[in-house]
Amino acid sequence: PHFKSWSGKWFDYMGQCDLKFIEAPKFDGQQDLNINIRTKLIWDYSFVEAAAIQIGEDVLEVGGYGDYALNGVDSAAGHNQVGTLGGYAVFHNELNKKKNTYDIVLAPNENITLASYKSLVSVQINVEHPEKYFGYSKGIIGSFNGDMLSRSGEVMDPEADEVAFGQEWQITDEEAMIFRSARAPQYPAECEMANKGASAQRRLGESIAEEAAHKACAHKTGAQFNNCVYDVMAIGDLELASSGVY
Repeated sequence: PHFKSWSGKWFDYMGQCDLKFIEAPKFDGQQDLNINIRTKLIWDYSFVEAAAIQIGEDVLEVGGYGDYALNGVDSAAGHNQVGTLGGYAVFHNELNKKKNTYDIVLAPNENITLASYKSLVSVQINVEHPEKYFGYSKGIIGSFNGDMLSRSGEVMDPEADEVAFGQEWQITDEEAMIFRSARAPQYPAECEMANKGASAQRRLGESIAEEAAHKACAHKTGAQFNNCVYDVMAIGDLELASSGVY
């Protein structure tokens, strides 16, 4: 997965486990917000295969191909409001069989979106004044002031040691399991890391040439362009470049 910190810095974490994406106490002045993500390893990379967001006592879980559950109840896909999360309306939009979005509407033109493209899931926060909701948040995307911190508050560098930083934010046995079911590894077992040596073996079967990936990702810039090219080549899917999961 490609993570963007609150300060705008991009970094990767190629491991498999459940991770704390954001924990925001009293994010709306009353209710706590938690977003956990579940990553999965494939060859020498990993991706987010599911995300769960809890506001107050309500939990929405989204998986690949638009699968979702609200408060543990599976629901059918549709182009309508699927319910509420902590009092906030949740709207599902099935763009096609591959693309789905779930928008938790916080205010007009402000929402948290859980999107899926095939088996890939992403979390996107679109608010005008994020400090209003996330000023005291913590998690794998860092503190709101831009510091990348360990759970104990020590400054870390995810680019220098992505393994140690990611491990810091694995969901522990002292935290609530907001996914419907557990999947290995679970704490105290550590996150499983990608096998970097598998890249050569994987590339033997790559069907997407770098030139084609560059063309498909031409609408991206900076770190997003590089992330897009890597993913398109790794997964072998040109459509991914315009999927909306970035």
